[in-house]
Amino acid sequence: MFTRKPFPAHTRTVISAVLLAVNLQASAQFIIMPGEKSSTLWTEITTSNYQVIYPDGYDSLGIRYATILEKYRPLVGYTAGYLPNQQFNTSLPVVLHPYTAITNGASVLAPRRIEMFTFSDPYSSLPPISWETLVSIHESRHAAQSQFAATGFWKGFRKVFGEASMLLVDNLHLNPALAEGDAVVAETALTSSGRGRTADFLSYYRMAFDNGDMRNWYRWRYGSQKYYTPDLYRVGYMTVAGTRYLYDAPMFMSDYLYKISFPFRFNAMSSTMRKYSGKRFSNTWADITSVFASVWKADDRERGPFQEITPVVMDDAEYYPVYSGTVETAGGSLLAVRNALDKASELVEILPDGTVRTIRPFKADSKLVYSALTGCIYWSEAVPDMRWEMYQSSPVRMMRVGDKKISDLTSGGRYVNPTVSDDGRYLAAVEYLVEGGCRIVLLDLSEGREIRSITAGSRLQVNEVAFTGSDILFTGVDDDGMGLYLTDFTSVRTLEEAVPFKVHDLISRDGVVYFTSDKNGTEEIYSYTPGNGQGGVLKQLTNTRYGVSGPFFRDDRLCFIAMLPQGRVPSFSSVPFGKEVSYSDHATYPIADKLTEQESLCPDNIKRYLVFSPARYSKEAHFLNFHSWIPIYYSMDGITGSMTGFANEVASLGFKAFFQNPTSTVSGSLGISLNTDPFEVNYQLDDDAPEGTGYENLKLALHGRVDYTGLFPVFSFAFDAGSRNSVNTVMGIDLDDGLDYPASVKSSSPFMGGSMTVSLPFNFSSSGWERYLTPFASVLASNDKLGEGYRAIRWNDKNHMYEPSKQVKDGLHSHVRYAAGITGSIERPVPSSGVYPRLGIGGGVQYSGNPFTRAFYASLYGYLPGMTTVQGLKLSASMQSRKASSGNTPADVWAFESFDMAPRGLIGSSAESILKHYYRNTYKIGFDYAMPVLPVDLSLGHYVYMRNMELIPFCDYMVAEKERSDGYLYSAGADLLFRFEKFLFVNNTMKVGLRYSYNGGSLFHDMGLEEPNSIGLVTGLTF
Repeated sequence: MFTRKPFPAHTRTVISAVLLAVNLQASAQFIIMPGEKSSTLWTEITTSNYQVIYPDGYDSLGIRYATILEKYRPLVGYTAGYLPNQQFNTSLPVVLHPYTAITNGASVLAPRRIEMFTFSDPYSSLPPISWETLVSIHESRHAAQSQFAATGFWKGFRKVFGEASMLLVDNLHLNPALAEGDAVVAETALTSSGRGRTADFLSYYRMAFDNGDMRNWYRWRYGSQKYYTPDLYRVGYMTVAGTRYLYDAPMFMSDYLYKISFPFRFNAMSSTMRKYSGKRFSNTWADITSVFASVWKADDRERGPFQEITPVVMDDAEYYPVYSGTVETAGGSLLAVRNALDKASELVEILPDGTVRTIRPFKADSKLVYSALTGCIYWSEAVPDMRWEMYQSSPVRMMRVGDKKISDLTSGGRYVNPTVSDDGRYLAAVEYLVEGGCRIVLLDLSEGREIRSITAGSRLQVNEVAFTGSDILFTGVDDDGMGLYLTDFTSVRTLEEAVPFKVHDLISRDGVVYFTSDKNGTEEIYSYTPGNGQGGVLKQLTNTRYGVSGPFFRDDRLCFIAMLPQGRVPSFSSVPFGKEVSYSDHATYPIADKLTEQESLCPDNIKRYLVFSPARYSKEAHFLNFHSWIPIYYSMDGITGSMTGFANEVASLGFKAFFQNPTSTVSGSLGISLNTDPFEVNYQLDDDAPEGTGYENLKLALHGRVDYTGLFPVFSFAFDAGSRNSVNTVMGIDLDDGLDYPASVKSSSPFMGGSMTVSLPFNFSSSGWERYLTPFASVLASNDKLGEGYRAIRWNDKNHMYEPSKQVKDGLHSHVRYAAGITGSIERPVPSSGVYPRLGIGGGVQYSGNPFTRAFYASLYGYLPGMTTVQGLKLSASMQSRKASSGNTPADVWAFESFDMAPRGLIGSSAESILKHYYRNTYKIGFDYAMPVLPVDLSLGHYVYMRNMELIPFCDYMVAEKERSDGYLYSAGADLLFRFEKFLFVNNTMKVGLRYSYNGGSLFHDMGLEEPNSIGLVTGLTF
């Protein structure tokens, strides 16, 4: 069932240069998850296919995930064509991270593993199914998909490149939207829920199609600067599910993965769809969108007529604002959280006349709740630990209305979805326990003190709570769906058994609970009145075309967030609707049901081995976990060249191996290179130094790098040995032109050098601001030597080389360089349609030196809003000062400690080198104004998608000082950038464009520059 035909002989060719180039790029993309503390001890459970790794003391968590992974392994593998881990002889590592307060998971190719954050989703962005089941199915499906990169033609590449070959092949061939969409298909087909059976997952498409927004597939996939676009999970799901449903093609993904198991199958998605539809890709996508639209129209006919909706805000709808968490305050105004394509998350006030006023940057994971007694709003927010990325808290936060200061009601904790009692005295919230399970807690609002608590069942995930008198009604999720429960903090009573639909946004008023649910196929508002016995009265209060959510009251009128073509905005309906319904009834999803029917044909005849024997996981044994290697050595940041300031070879004959431990605290590389000595012998300094050109001797060298993040400081070590002879460098006075030049001469000793960097990457982000601070220190040492004085040299035309004329001073000192400094920034997140943050400030200082030079560098930059919401202004300033610390050599001629200070139009010109070597003090200011332009959303098949262009006028002005003279340089011009969301095999945002600048200044001609106009290429890549 899981075997494939042999590959034709003619496909067994070598893809040499192209694959190697892409592999070099891919190796820079090894996913290094934020590491856990080094003090964390680990346990492992090894099944027949998985190695589940988790912190000590959480055996029940490890056993739970191991059981679910093995249970679903054959099921997730059937229609993918491969079982997870089928092509490997060793167990697939699965690392559990229980200390986070965010919900996530990742299937990683190099090093091969699955990462799972065990914090369950409490905010209903995911379907009503246990998080352990959902993430296990989703990530296992990715593990099954990735097997194509380790089989057939590609199998031999693993021997050459290790696991990096899988990353290479994945980048070349696997469409990310299809991969994610297929994983959503798996979670939908194999359970009673999944995202394919939730109304809000495709609700935007439902509204868009109904309003004539029929974009092509590429625009839905890659997005737009001007038009709201859902994420790739949704378009991927529609593609895979639509093909399987419309053409009865359960093995669509299997066929697609089989096609890309061959080389050069770059059109595999189109050809696989053509196999079933007999049509071109664009026509097949049109058929898919048509079938989804027809299903939704049939549902509309069943549910209509619909209520008319009236927005209560006067908002600019150009960039699709999305409101959430709306609450009414005592003054009659509404407070809400707003996001938009042109706005990062912010707290806004909606005045009675509908105008909107921004209060402050803001971040809330839950809805807002308000207490008239305290005059404060409350919410929960995931806050990162200042150092450990895998540790977050989720405190209950608060802000007094009329004040902008945010504080914490609780000290840390993992609290979610708080709610306030009708009298405003108490707050109830759900606390998620690290070991799994939940507690419902009751807090005194005046002190934040816990009064009562009750623990829900270990298999019941509590999402939200609401007061009904003195009792608490709450929603609970298990693998059967979502149910309603009631507690008085002494016992728990089931009101409604779990059913596979979502219930969220709970609020209470006069003993009645109001919430959003998608039980009828769209999100609507319901009320629930608990009865004296089991069950209660459920009423549907809205009936809308596209769905509403987030109920709130304004002047006793029920309001909600309505999804409209202009945005998701606070609204109401003047037409009452009230219909008593049964909780157990729920909508069906024809396409999802067909997927389940197709998966039920899986011949589940694979025997499972579930032997759970928790054992101590040895961090030492996995310290050097080599996962990838390449038959060439390359160095983009090696020590060898940086010791001298001269260029070094980037690639050479050799071998480079990469290692990373499964818990991501250790990573690095080891390499061997065979290269020629890159330095020419210009003149003889040491009597024992070898004669020759410097290129006739082959050098066998050893290189290494280790990064360790497990301790409070982050340590980075690197070394290079033997790639050349050591170099003695003094300053040469050219007797022909009188200028100073570094003059490097080989010694007879092989090069030995190493470096160490210590840093503290602090993260203080919260409340809508991204705050980072990183102090650092580094030292770099080698057996290169630096000369204290001068050596006179003269060019010999006959030999085409510099030759010594006379020696002025010959003192040599060991090369030791050091640096220490700090960088930091406080910025708003960049909105998806912007280029710069709307507000921000950052910069850094560094003090550095070598035996002769002490240097100080400082920079400062800031962001301000532009004339429109998507434009932005950046102002920057920097300065650099160098000073001689000893000896006779002027500090300005040693450029080792220098930053590039040339104006942008002179980058790459002789001005760069001259400024480094001859000017002690430099000062620069800069101005940039970013403007997104021309949202073209242009696709060239599957290979190129240009979203928009960016025009960035700029101006740099720089003053440079020598010992007895100074002058200035300037550049004024603009960058014109093309923003690509897909460019050939690059699936990341890439910007490519041209820079024009007009350059000048009092130093312009003194530096040998003649042409004031310059045009150059500008590129950038975002991972």
